[in-house]
Amino acid sequence: DMIKFLIPPKKQEELNRYQELMQCHVSTVPFVDAIYFLTDRPPFNNPDLRRAFVLATDREKLAQEIENQLPATGGYIPPDLPGYSPDIGLQFDPHEAQRIMASAGYPQGRGFPSIGLLLNLVGLAKGDDLVFSRLQAMWKENLGVTIQKCWNSSDTMEFDSRQDYHLFFIGWLADYPDPASFIQTNFLIDQTHWQNSNFNTLVEQGRQMLDQNKRMELYRQADCILMEEAV
Repeated sequence: DMIKFLIPPKKQEELNRYQELMQCHVSTVPFVDAIYFLTDRPPFNNPDLRRAFVLATDREKLAQEIENQLPATGGYIPPDLPGYSPDIGLQFDPHEAQRIMASAGYPQGRGFPSIGLLLNLVGLAKGDDLVFSRLQAMWKENLGVTIQKCWNSSDTMEFDSRQDYHLFFIGWLADYPDPASFIQTNFLIDQTHWQNSNFNTLVEQGRQMLDQNKRMELYRQADCILMEEAV
């Protein structure tokens, strides 16, 4: 068996041949790569600054430059899952990002504190290096901010033992094909230290809701809060 993330085009022909011979079964599993902010540590305890960094990220360009990715323009719940909401994510708008930075006292990034991006949390060093280089260039151009690379060198995820990072990059693979795997049981959101009572209420109502349509609507509302708060 194989789990199909996004299979490279050069491998697709080979994969099709194995499938035709009944030697391979491909399963599609919901998966999201994302940047997460530490929301209780300056500067990203300010939600406006989190939004500025999201607005300054060209996800279409990022997906083109990083092999086998699709741009995330919807919510945190990925496509092909019930509860997915297309186009609710903050769209690329570097001018608005610059306006927010200036309003917060950091025109063209001047005076912005040093920030670190924690990488290599699951041992995918090559891909993480590429993501870092693209984000570093993008945020330098659009915000005037330089980020530092913080490398996870342990066999475990060093979330609690380090104080030198302000955001982290990692992928989340659904434990089961349901939006609850992203919204309700995802420990990565917990690592941001973000708290929102409205979000928690919607998630808990979704957990208890038996009506599937109403449950999906509750998760969509929770997803919208995640996007608005730029967690």
